[in-house]
Amino acid sequence: MQSLERATLNELRFREVNKDIDARRAELGIEERIPYLCECEDVACREFVRLSPAEYRTARVDERHFLLVQGHPFRSGTIVAQRDGHMVVLKDGEAAEVIEKEEGGDG
Repeated sequence: MQSLERATLNELRFREVNKDIDARRAELGIEERIPYLCECEDVACREFVRLSPAEYRTARVDERHFLLVQGHPFRSGTIVAQRDGHMVVLKDGEAAEVIEKEEGGDG
């Protein structure tokens, strides 16, 4: 089993891809739901969450929020929202410390 730090770093990689996807969506002016990667700790996960721009922005209000397909693994945090086959997990403890270190607190 991978460490909590390694799992959190995997989740952060998926989130960086989603930030790129959202930036491209904005450039193209797409307003309908589009697929974003599940941000779970499983490095082999290739499932998607379909979100509108507003739903994505809501999920990104905190740098400790991660988008996961309903039921996907996470070892740290609390589910703060569930809808349409996905959940938003608020990371805490050691995972939140890893995020702060990696993100530099700039959300």
